Order: sequence, then structure tokens, then C-alpha cells
Amino acid sequence: MGHLLWSGIVDDDKAEIIVKQLMSSHLYSGWGIRTLSIQDRGYNPIEYHNGTVWPHDNSLIAEGLIRYGYRDEANRIIVNLLEASKYFDNRFPEVFAGYQRSEVDFPVSYPTSSLPQAWAAGSSILFLRLILGLEPDRKKENIRINSHLPAAIEDICVENIRLFDKNFSVFVGKGRSEVRLSD
Repeated sequence: MGHLLWSGIVDDDKAEIIVKQLMSSHLYSGWGIRTLSIQDRGYNPIEYHNGTVWPHDNSLIAEGLIRYGYRDEANRIIVNLLEASKYFDNRFPEVFAGYQRSEVDFPVSYPTSSLPQAWAAGSSILFLRLILGLEPDRKKENIRINSHLPAAIEDICVENIRLFDKNFSVFVGKGRSEVRLSD
């Protein structure tokens, strides 16, 4: 249902219902959103599509949350997945087990999960874009920033973003953001 938010198909007055479900302990493991609720009969935290956490799905869900104005919830997902990545050599695996974070001290590897894995690796780029609120401005051939840094991140600097045949550098910190052309 998080993909529904990402697609923009949900009526604004119904988004909150979906967000509450996604962020409930039934779907949210504390590391990320599971593919299936613990209340569903087929739930199994180590079955591929029936209760595991997929970083790429969570990145799309985070984008959907932001689309509907739920930036804090999106940041919670992003930060928790970044914390989980520390247990996977600072990379996102294809998938990991959906055990509740309060029950385990670390995210449990899925036995046949690929690491590295292309769409999981792409999550990090989307997470960065979402935190920084980066959007291309085609008319001005520039980059717009609408950042919302999680409390766990003090500042971010990204250099040499290639766009419009130019290189941009972006800095976002508490109370300050800047886009400039790189050398």
C-alpha cells in the first residue's frame, strides 16, 4: 500500500489511514516496512514476499510519504534503513528479515539475498535526494532544494552533481542550504 502513496493515486483525505497502517508495529519493523503485516495469516519474517524488508520498496514508500506531506515518517524510514545498512557493510541488501527491532539487536540477513544488488543500491540515491529535497529546475537550469534533515544527520555535502551540462555542489546543514556551480 506504500506504493499507492508513491504513485500519487491516493486521495489526500485517505493518505493518513495508509500512513498509520504503514508506520504501525504490524508493518513497521523498526528497521523498515515489511512486505506483509504480522497480523496476516501468511506472515513469515524470513519468507521472501511474506514479511521481509526490502530497502528499494522502502525508498519508494518514503518518496510517497513525502508526496503527501509525511516527511518525519519518511525520515524515520530512511534513518532506520541507514542504521540497518551498517550491518551489511554500509550497503543495502536486496532484502532482509522482517523481525521486530525490539526483538533483535540487528537486522537479520535473508539467506539468499543479493549484496550488492542493483535496485537496493539505488535506494541510497533516492534517500539522499529525498533528504535534500533535490529537484531539477529545468527553466533556470539549476537545482532546487527543499531539505528536511533528520535529527541524526547534521549536514550533507554532495559535490559534482552533473545536470544541464554543469556540475553542481549542494550543501545542507541545520538552518542553511546552498547550491553552487562546481569547478
